Amino acid sequence: MNEKLTKYQDQILNGNIAKTLLMLGWPLMIGGLLHTLYNLIDMFWLGKLGKEAIAAPANTWPIVWLMISLGMGAGIAGIALVSQYIGAQKKEMANKAATQVFVFMFTIAIVIGIAGFFFSPYILRFVSVPPEIFDLVLSYIQIIFLGIPFMFMTLAFDFILRGFGDTRTAVKITGTSLVLNMILDPLMIFGIGFFPRMEVAGAAWATVISRAFVGLIAVYLLFSGRVGIKLEKKYLMPEKEFIKKILSIGMPASIGQSTVAFGFVILMKFVNKIGIATIGAYGIGNRIVSIIFTVTGGIAGANTTMIGQNLGAQQEKRAEKCVWTSIGIVFSILMATSIALYLTRAWTFKIFVDDPEVIAEGMNFIRIFVFSLPFFSVFQTVGSTFQGSGQTKYQMVLGMIRLWGMRIPFCYLLAFTLDKGASGIWLGMALSNIFGSLVALAFFMTGRWKKTVI
Repeated sequence: MNEKLTKYQDQILNGNIAKTLLMLGWPLMIGGLLHTLYNLIDMFWLGKLGKEAIAAPANTWPIVWLMISLGMGAGIAGIALVSQYIGAQKKEMANKAATQVFVFMFTIAIVIGIAGFFFSPYILRFVSVPPEIFDLVLSYIQIIFLGIPFMFMTLAFDFILRGFGDTRTAVKITGTSLVLNMILDPLMIFGIGFFPRMEVAGAAWATVISRAFVGLIAVYLLFSGRVGIKLEKKYLMPEKEFIKKILSIGMPASIGQSTVAFGFVILMKFVNKIGIATIGAYGIGNRIVSIIFTVTGGIAGANTTMIGQNLGAQQEKRAEKCVWTSIGIVFSILMATSIALYLTRAWTFKIFVDDPEVIAEGMNFIRIFVFSLPFFSVFQTVGSTFQGSGQTKYQMVLGMIRLWGMRIPFCYLLAFTLDKGASGIWLGMALSNIFGSLVALAFFMTGRWKKTVI
């Protein structure tokens, strides 16, 4: 077993839990922040064109997330399989699992990219994109769909290395992509130098080019074996038993994630019905909140790895202690950052847009929604626990309960039936976070997450 693997595994199985969570989690926090900055940078530059341009990424990403979620289950299966094989000290099986997962994800990505490109007009009509911005949103989303296979390369890279216990290398890859995107965005949006002025389409092309560049680097690193895990040519042909295992773990996760993602598409439909200013406030507000969730997402991702490896090593009590430690850390951090965001809400929105309607509604969004965020972090951590154990059907049920049993009904009732408008949507979102966290804790206490999948 190589030195890098031994170091990671010793910390995960025997080290101080809080310290190890932070050691594994901070690169994931940075990585999550970098992913979020992709969209924030787009919104920053597009905001210079007006609130109509901001509506393009605001409408695109719930739809793209829905499509991506169909293949994300395979990535979650990759974390569970690789981490548990590593915990059981079966390195060759970990390599085999990684290879099979990568091939599976890339195949799905090609299908999603092609289907998304051709069906985009029908999808945008379904979510009630206003006619005055329809063409802008369509040009943006179709270009993004062309880049889905490259996006999946880096996603697979991230998931596989997380299972191994390396949360840092993927951050370097994402950081490189972000820097390239930061450079290309203004050049391609405004037509600086020899670039033509492409406006909204330019932002999309900048994203695709930067993701393609790092996606190819990620593939090279995986096949070269320089990152601890190696994709083997002899395992490239799909094997029936492994595909069945990936599907048994990944299918519930994909169904859960795609069902949740579809819920957010419906939520976007609600927002579109209220008006363009509300679309802008929701788009910017969601990206700001996503920055906060990069912190809890990092800890939750680290928890996933620790759960998988400790269960693989048959250390159930330590695995349970990991969960409670994670919950304590994320709840405390989210409460502090929620207070800070509430106090700076006006200034925060003015960074991205100078439209008074969007700023006013954005401040309203933060005022109503922000203090439900610590509760969502609990929900997020419990979900990561089920991912690490491979018991993804419970995570699927939890996601469906929060979105379809709570958020969508609450938002519709408050916004339209009780005629609260945008405030009703923000309040419905907040209530679903609070009640969803209580349901998640109840699921966790059953102990069903302790069963392994290898």
